[in-house]
Amino acid sequence: MPDNPFAVVITSVERACRDDREGALKVLQYADVPHQHLAQAALMVFSSVLAGDGAAARYRELRARVHQLAVDVGAGDAQVILCLEVLAVAEALTGGDPDRARDVADGSSFSPLDYAYAAVAFTGQAISGWLGPERTSGLFAALRREYGVEGAA
Repeated sequence: MPDNPFAVVITSVERACRDDREGALKVLQYADVPHQHLAQAALMVFSSVLAGDGAAARYRELRARVHQLAVDVGAGDAQVILCLEVLAVAEALTGGDPDRARDVADGSSFSPLDYAYAAVAFTGQAISGWLGPERTSGLFAALRREYGVEGAA
């Protein structure tokens, strides 16, 4: 029986939130879920975490951070493009425009696993930055309940 894509994504985000990038990627890579389903779940979770009042400002801040990272550490063009695409897809989902999200994703040269991992990394960084990694258990329990993951608190 395949894994629940939302359970996999939330577990991966928890690892990313604790700065365990390798562990976060391994959770995605070895899950018994098609990568396309993981990408969809990761983008939905990411967009829901950023949704609400101030979402547009949060997306602007993340885009600015991607650009600054490229300047500061010389991130490659592909990495920057992937990050900006994932932000564009998530922002379209947050704004209720699934057609735009689909257009961006369908035109991408990146794999669904690339998208899933980038969305997980962004989500983990956002949660960790807002709450601190030591205060996240309630949020992860709420995400599990929201997405119908068994064993949710």
